[in-house]
Amino acid sequence: MEPLVFEPYLRPQIWGGRRLADWGKTLPPNADTIGESWELSGHPLHASRVIDGPFVGLTVRDLWSHERIALVGDDPGGRASERFPWLVKLLNCEAPLSVQVHPSQSAARRWSLDEPGKSEAWVVLESQPKAVIHAGLKRGIDRSALESALGSGQVVEQLNALSPEGGECLYLPSGTVHSAQGGLVLLEVQSTSDATYRLWDWERRDAQGLSRPLHRDQALELIAWSLGPLGFVQAPTTLPLAAGVSRTQLVDCPEFVLHRYHLQASHRPTELGGRMTVWFVAGGDVTLRCGDAAPRPLTRGQTVLVPATSRPIRWELTGPEATLISVSR
Repeated sequence: MEPLVFEPYLRPQIWGGRRLADWGKTLPPNADTIGESWELSGHPLHASRVIDGPFVGLTVRDLWSHERIALVGDDPGGRASERFPWLVKLLNCEAPLSVQVHPSQSAARRWSLDEPGKSEAWVVLESQPKAVIHAGLKRGIDRSALESALGSGQVVEQLNALSPEGGECLYLPSGTVHSAQGGLVLLEVQSTSDATYRLWDWERRDAQGLSRPLHRDQALELIAWSLGPLGFVQAPTTLPLAAGVSRTQLVDCPEFVLHRYHLQASHRPTELGGRMTVWFVAGGDVTLRCGDAAPRPLTRGQTVLVPATSRPIRWELTGPEATLISVSR
C-alpha cells in the first residue's frame, strides 16, 4: 500500500487566526478565526479524504473498515482498534483556548461517554513573544482552591504558565488542565477523541452576548490532581542515525510515539519499517520516494500517512535541510 495524502479540514474557532496560511493552508479570504487544520482524522466529526492515487476519494474511516490490515500490518492492537488511533492537527492559538480538561479512558468508560479518553502532545512550530501555554495547576492548588477561583474569576492565577519557544514539545496526559494563547502554531497529536470539558472561558462572549457552555462539575471530577505543574520535554535523547541525519524522541506514551528527524542528507527510515507512521514536514522541502511510485514532493506544513505494508520509503532533500515529525506506536 503506497503512502497516502489527505485533504486538510479547516475548522473555525473563536480563538483562531490566519497563521495557518503560512503553513500551506488555503484559508478563505475573510476567515480570520481558523483555529484548526485537521491533517489526518478518522473521527466521526470529520474523516480525512485521500486526495490522489488508487484510493482517491476514500476517507480514513473507509480505509480503516476495508484496508486495516494493509495500514497496520502485524500490529495486533491496531487490528483490534475500533477507530483510527490518532487525530493529527495544526492549531493556531491567537485568543486563549478555554481552560479545559480531557477524560481518561477509565473515566470515559465509567461515564459511558460516546467518546474515548483523550491524551495529546503539542509540538511548538511557531511562537510569538507574548505567547503562553498553561499546563497543569500550580503546586499546592487543590480542588477547593480551584473551585474558589472559578467562583471569583481568579482562575489564571492558579494555572502553571510556560513561555514556549519553537521546537519545544509538551505532553498533556488526560486529566491535565490546559490552555494556550498569544500567537502560537502547534502540531497537535492526540487520541481520536473530541471529548473536551471547559472549566473556564475567560469570561468572553460572542457577538450576540452569549458565552460558550461550561462543564465545571464534570471537569473538576476529571482533573488528575496529582499531576501538578507540567513542563516541556527536558533533555530529549537525540541519536545520530547516519551522516547528516539525527532523531530525537519527544514523547513515548501508550497512545503514540513522537520523534523529530533533522535531515541534512537523504534518509531511509528503516528503524520505523513495518509500522504505520504519520509524517509531518515541520521545516524545509522534501521528496518522498516509495518503490516505483511517483516521487511525492512535500513542503512545510504537509502530512503523509505511510502504511505498515508500504514498500521502504526514502526522504530526499530539496533544500539544504529539513525537519520531520513522525507519529507511530
